[in-house]
Amino acid sequence: MFNDEFTLQVVEAFPDKKSKVLVACGEGLRSLMAISKLHREGYKSLGWLTGGFNRATEGDFPEIEGPEELRFATIGGASYYFLKLLVLLPNFGKESR
Repeated sequence: MFNDEFTLQVVEAFPDKKSKVLVACGEGLRSLMAISKLHREGYKSLGWLTGGFNRATEGDFPEIEGPEELRFATIGGASYYFLKLLVLLPNFGKESR
């Protein structure tokens, strides 16, 4: 779902448009759209996590991670069930020996 107040919320959180802002999502597509909006808003020091959290590997964010690794940030909801399907489908219909 699109957040119509996204840029307003970022401006409120980071009023200095010289602030360094890193934007990330699961696959990298939504964050790319967000970076575009922020650039039009006047932010120039922007970072984008190419491929999103799903491409991250263990130890990519050691300075900022809490007890949960950021690479697992998007697991849950529909993404979690899609992942389970990807694991189960290759075995569907195989005969057990």
